[in-house]
Amino acid sequence: MLRSIVLLSFLSSSVLPAATLYTQASTWTSNGSAVGGGSANQLNNAGTGMIAYDDFSLALGGTVTQVTWRGVYSNLPGNASPNTTDWGLSFYANNGGAPGSMVGTTVLSNAQVTRTSLGTGELNGVTYDIYEFTANVNAFNAAAGTTYWFSPLAASASTPPSFAWIHGTGGNGSSLRQTFTNGVMTGNTTTLDLAFTLSGDLPASGVPEPSTAVFVVCGLAGVVVGRMRRG
Repeated sequence: MLRSIVLLSFLSSSVLPAATLYTQASTWTSNGSAVGGGSANQLNNAGTGMIAYDDFSLALGGTVTQVTWRGVYSNLPGNASPNTTDWGLSFYANNGGAPGSMVGTTVLSNAQVTRTSLGTGELNGVTYDIYEFTANVNAFNAAAGTTYWFSPLAASASTPPSFAWIHGTGGNGSSLRQTFTNGVMTGNTTTLDLAFTLSGDLPASGVPEPSTAVFVVCGLAGVVVGRMRRG
């Protein structure tokens, strides 16, 4: 019995809880406050629209399993109702300060993404509904100190309305937006940080390999039992 307790206690210490790995808070802070700005991040069925990306780096590395981002829907201009049919939540390698090859992606229907209304915000004299989106993604292992790019791309039958990923703070002050017409990239624009959070598991540094852990546990259990017998 004692050996079982020691074994379970030791092994459970290697299971790390989900944690916030990286965050860029939105410049919008509360109901009615200024949005600051945003980047359209939506393609229609013809492959026309824009894709926005923001870069990040995890000092310790980690495994991303959940993403959260904030945005509005616009009739360019004017508030609009959400019209996203699917989401492509993708990670890209860094290629000379721009998104390179895709290194991880999760495609979800709109129903598989949690959308929460947070209130309203003002942008260029127009009041918009502010939404927060949260979704679980296929595990993405980010190496420590390595730059990656993230994009929560919305898909819709037509545009406008368009989803716009709103500005954030806490990154390097820069993000990238690419314009597409019928699937062909026609332009690049640099803009400000965007609002998103990456959550998941921190690296289990210093945790013994399973075989080593079992060996050590058995040794500890033997020592404890031996002391009990002598007592």
